[in-house]
Amino acid sequence: MITALDNEKFRSKEEIYFSWWLDELIKEGVINSYKYEPHSFLLIEEHGYNWIDNTKKKPKEKSSTLLNSHSYTPDFLISWNGFHKKLMWDLYHPDMSLTTKINKGKIVSQKNRSWIDVKGSYNKHGGDRIFPIHQKMMFEKKKLYINKIEPKKLFSRTFTPKKYIVTDGGGQLRKIDDWEPIPVKEFLTT
Repeated sequence: MITALDNEKFRSKEEIYFSWWLDELIKEGVINSYKYEPHSFLLIEEHGYNWIDNTKKKPKEKSSTLLNSHSYTPDFLISWNGFHKKLMWDLYHPDMSLTTKINKGKIVSQKNRSWIDVKGSYNKHGGDRIFPIHQKMMFEKKKLYINKIEPKKLFSRTFTPKKYIVTDGGGQLRKIDDWEPIPVKEFLTT
């Protein structure tokens, strides 16, 4: 059930659902912590130009913006409690050599930290279209890999948080036809 506090803290239902998934991993000791919108990164500097204003008696040099700067803020930063093969693929872990292909079903981490951008299955504002550009720019400029997470897909291949089993209003069980919900403990022990 989504609470008023959830609505104040996060920008979308998908981010709330993902936070529930993370909360259960904290309880199980799989992750140490997570931060929501932890840091904003400047990807493109502002570009301007100088010009002469001749509208007054004395010409005056002025500056104007040609192109605005562009920043990107990932939704979450996860701090993992060690290496967990079932959930993550670490770019720098000794067991992950360049001969090991990245498993697309796992969350990519860098030294036990994962940057996350949460997306829904439908995005009315087009954030899913610009995400691949942000992802490439973040890796090129900051050497940080940003994982795209769609909560329902994540739940179907890992576990489903207890809070997600109940509808957002809290009155009844949610209808889940696309996958068989598995509790976190069962997922981690199988």
